[in-house]
Amino acid sequence: MKTRRLVATIGCMLTLTALGCSDDADGDTGGGMSMDTGSLMEPDTSSGGDDTMEGGGSGDTSETPDTNGGSGDATGGGSQQPTADDFEVVECGNVEASTEVNVGPGLLYEPEEASVPQGEVVKWTWPDGVNSAHNVVGGGDCNSPNSEWFESETTAESGTTFCVRFVGEPGTYEYQCSVPSHCISGMKATIDVTQ
Repeated sequence: MKTRRLVATIGCMLTLTALGCSDDADGDTGGGMSMDTGSLMEPDTSSGGDDTMEGGGSGDTSETPDTNGGSGDATGGGSQQPTADDFEVVECGNVEASTEVNVGPGLLYEPEEASVPQGEVVKWTWPDGVNSAHNVVGGGDCNSPNSEWFESETTAESGTTFCVRFVGEPGTYEYQCSVPSHCISGMKATIDVTQ
């Protein structure tokens, strides 16, 4: 029933509020946390009209092509889905990264949209000021991250780095933080692989 979904959504929002999802002591999130409550309120029609709280779609209405097993692929052509072979986790000390992304502070990756030439490396760094544990996991569906693509350790240690070589077809690849509530609070981003 739609009422059950609404009550569950409100409960989740109250839980996030009660947990104090702020970035600093005065409660200011600094724009690092956002939640698209509109997409959470939409009825789940992908499971054939089932009124339960389970199954179906992710509620993600972003315009980024589906790189998690839907009808489109990383290039938007719909013919091939990304696999673990499209990514190569590498030691950061052994390569030069052509693109760098900060993991936090707060519930964000900076920049949220980055690009890398095909075959080149993206380096994620946990900067000073990270006050909660985060990770980097392939996939954009908050309900099912794709650790088969790539997955970093979960840590809050400043100076931690994680590097991935993007060897797959050009296109947009999504990734996220799989720490509970971080992805649904907006901690997901994209890498655009170019030729």
